[in-house]
Amino acid sequence: MMLRSVDAILFGTEYSRNLTHEIYPVLDDKRSCVYGVPSPETTFPVTPKSYAPLEGRPLGVAIIGNFLRTKGADAIINLLEIAHPEHFEFHIFGYIHPDYEAVVRGLNRDNVKFYGRYNAGDISALTVADVALNLSIWPETYCISLSEAWQSGLIPVVTDVGALGDRVEDGVNGFKVPIGRPDVVLERLELLRSSEYMRKDIMQNITPALWVTASDYAEKMRTLYHDIAPLRPLGTAELQVDAGQLHILPHKSWRHQAPPRHIFDPPTQHDLMIELPEPVMDWVGIQGAEYYVDDVCHRVLSRSGLETFQPADEFHIRGWYVLPDCNSSGAIYTALISQDDDTVIFVSCSREARGDVTAFLPNAPLRSGFSGKAALRGKWCEGAFRIGLVNIVNGAASFLLTPIIIEVKGAKVISLRNQIPENEVVLNSFDRVAGRDGVLRGIKLDRLMQRKWYFESAEFLFFIDAFADLLGQEGDATDNLPSAQFFTRGWGFMRRFDRAGDMFLALVSRDGAQVIFFGLQRAPRLDVQNEFNEAPLSVGFQGHIDLEAGYYSDLTGLYDVCLVNTIGTSYGLKAISIELELKENKLVQSRYRSLTPEDEARFEGAIRQRIEKQDGLTW
Repeated sequence: MMLRSVDAILFGTEYSRNLTHEIYPVLDDKRSCVYGVPSPETTFPVTPKSYAPLEGRPLGVAIIGNFLRTKGADAIINLLEIAHPEHFEFHIFGYIHPDYEAVVRGLNRDNVKFYGRYNAGDISALTVADVALNLSIWPETYCISLSEAWQSGLIPVVTDVGALGDRVEDGVNGFKVPIGRPDVVLERLELLRSSEYMRKDIMQNITPALWVTASDYAEKMRTLYHDIAPLRPLGTAELQVDAGQLHILPHKSWRHQAPPRHIFDPPTQHDLMIELPEPVMDWVGIQGAEYYVDDVCHRVLSRSGLETFQPADEFHIRGWYVLPDCNSSGAIYTALISQDDDTVIFVSCSREARGDVTAFLPNAPLRSGFSGKAALRGKWCEGAFRIGLVNIVNGAASFLLTPIIIEVKGAKVISLRNQIPENEVVLNSFDRVAGRDGVLRGIKLDRLMQRKWYFESAEFLFFIDAFADLLGQEGDATDNLPSAQFFTRGWGFMRRFDRAGDMFLALVSRDGAQVIFFGLQRAPRLDVQNEFNEAPLSVGFQGHIDLEAGYYSDLTGLYDVCLVNTIGTSYGLKAISIELELKENKLVQSRYRSLTPEDEARFEGAIRQRIEKQDGLTW
């Protein structure tokens, strides 16, 4: 209703405008103006850095703004570790969050300089660098620090999201990179360091047209106000008032507004979730963390505490969790794994500072503690639940199953007991938790998750242990063909990536016109790690494929088989030299097929076209 009373609405970029119009179609009938956001006024005029050859000196890289997770801190830390110290010099301007300060300063890199906070508009110090990084993982609405970098004559390298992707033209006035890809950032920095011609051309393309000045912005605002409320002088004396502008004069009630809600504040959300609340690109540990649960439902876990447990109206847990060789606390979730059915309930936990933990585990992050609570209401929450813990740091997750079991009845936790889990129970619980990541598996999909994808040509290693009736079979047998279901198992990963990601099976019709995907379940494979040191933990995959379930399509004819490995926004492809003969969504026969390079290029091209054509689609 408020928007119906608005005459005009201002935006920083086209991205913000289009997104808001998509959410609120009523704005299509309003005046939408993309004016940008003016940069803070500087005390002295800013003199942009002019081009000068490096002549052997390191390339200066400025990291501007608050050093936070949302600003790409994890990717920047990885970049500092992999960048050659003699080739690059990093200058960090701004506040560093306590979670990251110890990590960044603990790198002990001579090529990393710290400048602390800087005042708005005080950007003269930025000219010490040649390049500026803006690697936000969320869609910025404008990003004033990008304007400040341009004003100083720096070449920006930004993530291709929101206003950053909107304002920067790749290869013209800066570079755009995928989110969470420090290796791609390093490639762009190496390119600028080695190509003086490119660096000079890009610097020449950085002009005042790329940012907004306060004077230009004020003039646009004045013109807009006068267009909406034309000038109507009131009175004939020397002191005249514009009646059309009376409503914009200060009013005492403006001092009593509700406090603003910052975009970084935690969003309102439900207490309970049945899927992992954030994406996981790889599972890096099972039962490999150090932890302790101080209390459950405010009951200390001692023998006497268990015997005298009184029913609790809500579930509560508090403890600490430390992942070896990881200095970041990340996000932690409690997983309630039902012993009666297939239910898994996730409870989001808050991180807490634990000085007692860092006292005996010096490498532990300060915020290694956690606590969470939730009301377990409804019949679906009743029964016995094992308590598991899931820690996620920058897409890498670890799982730990505790010996604690709670029983819930009538919206109350009525009992609490300890029972050391056997290995089979741990692995079964892990499979159930890992499968709650929102990926549809085993059924026909006509596309992957909606996002902008980047193809990677990294070496793709794989092996097929079982595929339908071709190799050793387990699970559902397919001896009685034709059948709509079959089983496959194997392992695969892309080299140069330290994440396993998600694996999909792709079926491509012989003419390339039809491409269907099937999600596969990732699984740990220690035997592969013994052979390949760089292999991720969850390098294995398996899947029970149902040709009749999911996306409506008639699968009839010959289909080539390919593996698709997705990691974040990147994906790779690998043909597996198997063809399937299908008829009316049933497998008639599977057989090996010798593929020529032309065959592989043809149907891999069909898959790439299908994946990269998704950008214009919506779920």
